[in-house]
Amino acid sequence: MSEQKVIERNVPGMNRNARFAEVEHADNVGATVKRIWAYFAHEKIMVVSMLIIVIFGTLCGVYAPSLQSKAIDVIAGSAVGNLCQTIGLMLAVYLLYSVSQLLQGFFSAKLSQRIVSRMREELF
Repeated sequence: MSEQKVIERNVPGMNRNARFAEVEHADNVGATVKRIWAYFAHEKIMVVSMLIIVIFGTLCGVYAPSLQSKAIDVIAGSAVGNLCQTIGLMLAVYLLYSVSQLLQGFFSAKLSQRIVSRMREELF
């Protein structure tokens, strides 16, 4: 190894073994969970909406591959059915899955922003 690369690796103040902070744990886990749950309790509608979206997206994500399998069976001739209808339904389910993923990301970002904002207000 060249002398320059050795010098670059040994930069003063750069302790590569201590890159991450030590993990801290709560002294009273029960009280901590209650406090965090209180923040989520103020956002009941958003939490329930997000739960519904997650369940709907999961159902779409499970159902879409079975439609794909059915379309392949129709193409192969081992099953009887309307290929255009099956592909159309499959595309619709994948579209609904994508929309649910988008909404899930939006709701989770909005929820976390509201909770962090409330924590900051209480802190200051």
